[in-house]
Amino acid sequence: MLVPLGIQEGKKDMAEKIVVEGSPRALRGKNEARRLRQTGQVPAVLYGGKGAALTLALNAKQVGAILRSESGHNTLFQVDLGGKQEPAILKDWLVDPTSGKLLHVDLLRVAMDVRMSANELPLDTAKMKLITEPERVLAHVVALKVEEEKPAEAVAAEAATPAEPEVIKKGKKEVEGEEGAETEVKPKVEKSDKGEKKK
Repeated sequence: MLVPLGIQEGKKDMAEKIVVEGSPRALRGKNEARRLRQTGQVPAVLYGGKGAALTLALNAKQVGAILRSESGHNTLFQVDLGGKQEPAILKDWLVDPTSGKLLHVDLLRVAMDVRMSANELPLDTAKMKLITEPERVLAHVVALKVEEEKPAEAVAAEAATPAEPEVIKKGKKEVEGEEGAETEVKPKVEKSDKGEKKK
């Protein structure tokens, strides 16, 4: 799919305009991350592309503004690392469920020198059908798992019989059968003879 040159330049300019302030962080851990959040920053990781993974501290307000923007997490922006800027997009983020504040952000480094093509998608055009009628509705049907219901009598019988806890006894296990009965009798005879010493 070809995009007109003017649109490509406009997107490139937009990516250069959005800059998120970041700084490398040396310390990691729960307490250090908590201290970062109190100063208005959010812990982040920048990975992907040809560079190594970096642990960062980003401005939480700027990242929140990107998430609330029209393009959302698909926004291409620059991460400012003390003069050096790297293009990135938001890959994943973690939000506190009670306060709604950002806890952590994963950034994916975008290689601007690598040309990407969407023509290599594995689509079978013979199986596809173009729908042009406005009255037609597409539906995605998912087969539900069928569960068999037990009869009411069986459910009532299970509820009526209380479950007995398993009792674990100390000592030797009882062996069923004739052989087990003979082996159990012998130790009892030896215990009754307290006067004799075993050698």
